[in-house]
Amino acid sequence: TPPAILEPMATPATGSSRKILGNSLWYGVETVIETVVFLGTSIAVARYLGPTKLGYFSYINIFVMFFTRASGSGFAMATRKYMSEFLALDQPGVVRSVYKFAYRYQLFGAIAVTALGLATVALLGDPTYRLMSYILVLSILPGVMSWGPAQAKNAFEDLRQNTLSALSYLVSYTVVI
Repeated sequence: TPPAILEPMATPATGSSRKILGNSLWYGVETVIETVVFLGTSIAVARYLGPTKLGYFSYINIFVMFFTRASGSGFAMATRKYMSEFLALDQPGVVRSVYKFAYRYQLFGAIAVTALGLATVALLGDPTYRLMSYILVLSILPGVMSWGPAQAKNAFEDLRQNTLSALSYLVSYTVVI
């Protein structure tokens, strides 16, 4: 038998341990694949656009990334927190209501931020790059809306589903780029 100090390490994995290990593995796979795809596509975009167009693309894209991350993460993570609490209390009806409420308000916010971005491009954007700017700004809407379902899946502690949806997103992203 193992020494007493090693006993906790010698016990077989419990359900929670397996879930943590599995979710960590899925999250790691997703992170590595995202990094490879984004690095590869950024090289392709840089070569295609050249320095001048790439500068404008990067300038608009930094705002898009900021608004997508800021608009998506805070509300979605708060939703995950409350969904997790009501799941722990075994109240699935309340969990569903929290999700629907949050999704609806996140959609309103995403539409408002996207509309504001489109108006800003129309009024202040360089006409030469207006189409590229519109496409980048339009990506705010699906970007923000993807946070809610992802965090809901986190509340259910099933990151495998997030990895599978991320893979489909990365395939579509690569095809569009």
